[in-house]
Amino acid sequence: MISRRSFCVTAGLSVAGALTQPMRAAARSNEVLVGLQNDVFANFFYGKPAGIILEAVDSVLRQSGRAPVYVVMPYNEIAAAMQEGTVGVRTVTVEAPANRSWMLFTDPIVTEYNVIAVPTGSKLTVNRLADLHGLRLGGRQGYQYPLLDTDPEIKLERFAQDGALIRNLILGRIDAAVISALSDVFKLRAEGVMPRIRILDRAVGTVPLRAGLSRRVFSQDDLENINGHLADLKASPLWIDILERNGFADLAVEWPSIDR
Repeated sequence: MISRRSFCVTAGLSVAGALTQPMRAAARSNEVLVGLQNDVFANFFYGKPAGIILEAVDSVLRQSGRAPVYVVMPYNEIAAAMQEGTVGVRTVTVEAPANRSWMLFTDPIVTEYNVIAVPTGSKLTVNRLADLHGLRLGGRQGYQYPLLDTDPEIKLERFAQDGALIRNLILGRIDAAVISALSDVFKLRAEGVMPRIRILDRAVGTVPLRAGLSRRVFSQDDLENINGHLADLKASPLWIDILERNGFADLAVEWPSIDR
């Protein structure tokens, strides 16, 4: 994950113009500010949008007649700016009731699956929720696991960071860890950790990842138009190119769900 805290915008747009004079950022009627945080799915690098979600957003916005202008900013600032109508789009968004009053949600761009990781030497198999009963199971603080949280026999030890979660798994302090099949596996593979863990073949939850659109900037008709272009993109060879170029071609797959 790229950890730049400063704002990065497209050529010709200053930071001051993006933040203190928002109307300059949208000087042309088709320009729209897109807020992102520089994560594995959406980052602005070497002056270009990169990442499978941001590249998809860039494509469908342009197909819809919009000219995206990218601003890297903290999550809470993106939310506030979208409610004001300054920022029009937020990448990597999870639909939630609290956001529906001020945000429209695109169709899912990719689906993040929650999967079970175990140490390489573990003989554990998991086919149904009851197989998790009695295990020392790890997860992340601040994450919701609806399928697991409904079973009182499943106990999750929460860790503040992915590194602490995986370290405790490898050291045998927990039996298994709930991780994300896209973002976590991508990062663990890049860090050389994957030879030390094994991913079981059943998902224990799904998280559809979307783009969010400010209701002050986009209408329902705009959303339907964007969703149409998104469907066309995902049915085209360009989508395969985006996945392959970003190292997700073998990760962005459907997982069978665990039996209840």
